[in-house]
Amino acid sequence: MSCIVKLHVHLFFVAGVRSHEQSFLQKAGYMQSFSIAMATFIAPAAAMTTIVTHVLAGGTVTAAEAYALMSLFYGIGVVIYIIPMALKPLSETSIALKRMKVILLMKETTLQYEDPADEDNAIEVTGGSFCWTERLEEVEISASRENLDEVGTENAKDAKAAGAEKLLEQNGTRKHTYMLKDIDLCVPKMETVSGSVAMDGSMALVTQQAWIQNATVRDNILFSKSFDRERYDKVVAACSLNQDFEIMMNKDLTEVS
Repeated sequence: MSCIVKLHVHLFFVAGVRSHEQSFLQKAGYMQSFSIAMATFIAPAAAMTTIVTHVLAGGTVTAAEAYALMSLFYGIGVVIYIIPMALKPLSETSIALKRMKVILLMKETTLQYEDPADEDNAIEVTGGSFCWTERLEEVEISASRENLDEVGTENAKDAKAAGAEKLLEQNGTRKHTYMLKDIDLCVPKMETVSGSVAMDGSMALVTQQAWIQNATVRDNILFSKSFDRERYDKVVAACSLNQDFEIMMNKDLTEVS
């Protein structure tokens, strides 16, 4: 029996990353606009300033000299315009290589889970404590560090029957996800501090997208299983999806992709 696990990262962590990224994109946009404007403006401005200064100093400038001077400054303007464009891919390459290095040097992880004590459960977490960190020894295990302490045994009977599983704890607008391991390379790792995790069958981790199929929300939850209203409602409630359905035009029959 296989189950699909749809996981959502900490909303505030994602919002912080996006806000940080947005500030850098704004600065990059301003710098690019400034460089383009300067490349267009600097050539005629520099040529005009040079000619006027030379004439005011008592010199003379012929048409041929003025033409050659304008060509020289326009050539300099082209160089000024190209340099930022050349530096951009170089900086992007440097950033990409650093990210690849982090991924390639990550510690190898072997996932080995025992079978659940109850055959009706897809996932069991007993006495589990988890924390968000890349280095477990650098994190103080406390509630203030967004740990998930003493999760207890979580039953996934209804989720298993419906073919989807989300173990979520609703706390206002914040959703804390009971996760087993990494859900994406850009997110800090979820370290297991104590307790045991048991799982029946295989598990698929779906990252960077809320839905798997280009179909309705209900089809994504059922995942080709037969529709059972009672079980479906239990899964929707366990996954804290009722609030999401309220903002959708056709609720769970809304087309998503």
